[in-house]
Amino acid sequence: WVSDWKLRDDLVPTRVTGLSSEVSVIAAGVDTCAVKAGAAKCWGGNEAGTVGDGTFTGRATPVTVAGLGAGVSTIDTSLVHIWGGAVVGHSCAVTTTGAVQCWGDNNQGELGDSSVESTTVPVITLGFA
Repeated sequence: WVSDWKLRDDLVPTRVTGLSSEVSVIAAGVDTCAVKAGAAKCWGGNEAGTVGDGTFTGRATPVTVAGLGAGVSTIDTSLVHIWGGAVVGHSCAVTTTGAVQCWGDNNQGELGDSSVESTTVPVITLGFA
């Protein structure tokens, strides 16, 4: 884990700072993401860049995914898996125009951009509007 990331367990539901209203979708996997008022917001350990803010820095509160501050209709995250000793995964968002953008681990082409290069910011998934 990154040095500024704080691991904690809560036994009861806990309010997420910055997501008190206007959340239409939430997804949890390697990290957690939500759609709030059309913007993609993610937070978590960010070990594979799955927060989507261009860094590998762990985020305890939601940050806007690079380039997805508006026009997002839904979002999803992948399940955790181990790759070379690291916990990795990826996230994808569908925009209101039907385009798909994904970011994070891409060692097996998971992002659908015809590469196997992982990325900390969204890339266009080929074959969608």
